[in-house]
This record gives sequence, C-alpha cells and structure tokens, in this order.
Amino acid sequence: MRHRAIRTPPHHATWPEYLVVWKAAGELEACESAWNWDRFHSLVPPYDGHNL
Repeated sequence: MRHRAIRTPPHHATWPEYLVVWKAAGELEACESAWNWDRFHSLVPPYDGHNL
C-alpha cells in the first residue's frame, strides 16, 4: 500500500502560505498526511528568504 502524502519544502514561503496548502490537501480524500523538510536554511537561492 502506498502512503498518500504531500511534502512541502521549508523555504520561500511563510507559515500562513503553507497553512493554506496543507488545509487544502486535508480536504482531499486521497491525502493522508503532509510533511515538511527538516532543514533550517534554504537549499536554493535566495538564501535569505522565508524559511520555516
């Protein structure tokens, strides 16, 4: 059985922006969970942007 999930990177967006995506995914019957990376810095430029 495949795990049905979404993964969002922690960079280039704010918490409210991610919340919109995760709530929309939660409305989908096919989505069981949402994941985020465990990085504390942006992996791609710009390196000084938003990062959870």
